[in-house]
Amino acid sequence: MRTRKSNYAVCQQPFDRMPVEIVAHILGFVNESIREWMETKLVCKSFNMCSRHRLSYEGIMAEIRIPHCFEERRLRLLENVILHLPHLTRIHVDLKDNSYNQDPRIAQCVSKLRSLKDLYTNYQSHIPAKFFTSFPRLKILFLRKATLNDSDWGDITSLQFIEELSLSNCYASKLERFSCLSNFSLLTRLNVYSCVLRDEDLSEIVRCPVLRHLHLSFCGRVQDGFSLLSALKPLVKLEIEHCRGLTDDSLSSIAAMPSLVTLSIEGCDNVTHKGFGSLSQLKTLVKLNVRACPGINDASLAGIALCPSLRVLYLGNCTFTDIGVSSLSKLATLKEIDFSPCIHVTDATLAILAGFSALEALVVTDCRNTTEEGFSCLAQLKSLIHLNAKYSFSFNSLKRVRPDLRINSFYGSRPDYSLPESKE
Repeated sequence: MRTRKSNYAVCQQPFDRMPVEIVAHILGFVNESIREWMETKLVCKSFNMCSRHRLSYEGIMAEIRIPHCFEERRLRLLENVILHLPHLTRIHVDLKDNSYNQDPRIAQCVSKLRSLKDLYTNYQSHIPAKFFTSFPRLKILFLRKATLNDSDWGDITSLQFIEELSLSNCYASKLERFSCLSNFSLLTRLNVYSCVLRDEDLSEIVRCPVLRHLHLSFCGRVQDGFSLLSALKPLVKLEIEHCRGLTDDSLSSIAAMPSLVTLSIEGCDNVTHKGFGSLSQLKTLVKLNVRACPGINDASLAGIALCPSLRVLYLGNCTFTDIGVSSLSKLATLKEIDFSPCIHVTDATLAILAGFSALEALVVTDCRNTTEEGFSCLAQLKSLIHLNAKYSFSFNSLKRVRPDLRINSFYGSRPDYSLPESKE
């Protein structure tokens, strides 16, 4: 077999050790098309230090990553980026050394990117008050581990075009910190993962008029506030993971949402089969994650089986029997089940799953109580396309009977079954 020889050789030292300032200067002479950018990226490993190959739909280089380095070096790199890439719309600045406070020139340099629409900052303890006002066109703002004061909230509120706001692990000093969110008329995505939230904060969040995606995981101080989320009528995706404040009553209120498509309540300890039974009211629910929920049992699965549109179900680290799994056969729309990891999945469970005529993807990773005999039962499941059974026993007989089955090539190769099906 003849091998194709690449026209682009990967250079070795000392070219690999090229300073990132020079690399940034070279970017100014690179063609903006996806093909030319990717082929040039093969030439020098230093490109990986200062850039990421996320490209805009127009086919131009749209994102660059500013690495962690000394102040003067990073400042020169930013100046070169702004000089040669004025069309840049996304920038990721690594702030582990709190450089915005140590050298205001870096913040001033970034503020020159008037076309900037996406800004990602990481490990920043405090951000200058007037920094956000430099980007009037900003649509996406990601802050991680940032400390926000009243003036910061005032500046963020002035960004009228914000559509996605992530405040993961951020700290704000006063309870009134979320009162400004209702001013974002275009805000559709909000991430307050691991923030210190209280019931009063949720009462402000539900005032966002067009919010469609909400991430509230690890918000341990919320008690009764989750019931307020039913006011978010446009909400499509909701993640409430590892929150003790979620109870049967609050989950029943969430079940009244008319547009909810994806719900994740992984690791919520205080939900029982009564709460899971209320999910049958969600006529639009397509994807459900109940991993590590102690309240999952056969009665809970019987309630989940009444969800009319469910396609994707995650049941890892849950307690149930084959009777509960049998009740899921009522879900004629179910395309994917993920049991990983679970000691309660046995050969008998696999035999039951062989009767799920619509099932296309099955994950039984680290389900150690299965054998080759159980996997052989899946040969009769003609609809099955993807099977991930890592750390389980051998299934050579299944491979011989179903050579077309994609085994252990699951991640990155399967379709997203939570998306609407194509009519073609």
